[in-house]
Amino acid sequence: MDAHTFPATSQLTKATYESGSGLLRVWFVDHPEQGYDYPNVPEQLWQEMKASDRPRNYFHARIHEQYKVLRKPTGAWHDH
Repeated sequence: MDAHTFPATSQLTKATYESGSGLLRVWFVDHPEQGYDYPNVPEQLWQEMKASDRPRNYFHARIHEQYKVLRKPTGAWHDH
């Protein structure tokens, strides 16, 4: 699993990506206790979102609408 922390200005707090399943889990500044799952996201989109100067804009333009939320995980972000 790959994890990434975003700058405070992005409105995305953190995200994890599982390359085998393509599961992207995103935590937002407004709801840091609740992550959101996006299944079947291509790894290229994950890499581009991490590298983007505006990860929130990238997420909304390329991932949010195209890969619907599968479920909400039950817990908050935990550093590993």
